[in-house]
Amino acid sequence: PRARALTVERDLRCVVTENAAVSCWRDFRSAPTTVGGLAGVSSVAVMDSTVCAVVSTGVRCSRELRASGQHAGWSLTFPVPESQNFRTIIGGPSHMCAHDNVRLAWCWGSNVRGELGDGTDVSRTTPVRVLAPANPP
Repeated sequence: PRARALTVERDLRCVVTENAAVSCWRDFRSAPTTVGGLAGVSSVAVMDSTVCAVVSTGVRCSRELRASGQHAGWSLTFPVPESQNFRTIIGGPSHMCAHDNVRLAWCWGSNVRGELGDGTDVSRTTPVRVLAPANPP
């Protein structure tokens, strides 16, 4: 199937296929393997071997994805703020950010250096809205 979205990390790559499934692979020696347990995926991101996918109910994440496509289950679920849907997601070295249907950005994860854009250095396990710039151009 054709790819609708792609994400690349240092040693892990994943795509959202045209049938809204996720396939991942580690390197040129391994073929893409469908990662089971999800349907209706619109976007995918990778962070430190954690794969997060945007689905209609929010963001689902799985840690420790193996080259075989086996994983620890989609155990991490991040709720979407009421009446908003995440459209795209991107992974950083230790955090994730998503863009919603009203053009707001949300981030979660490590915030040691202000990666989340919320004006603090407090790490978050749930999405926090990125603040607008104080002096926009």
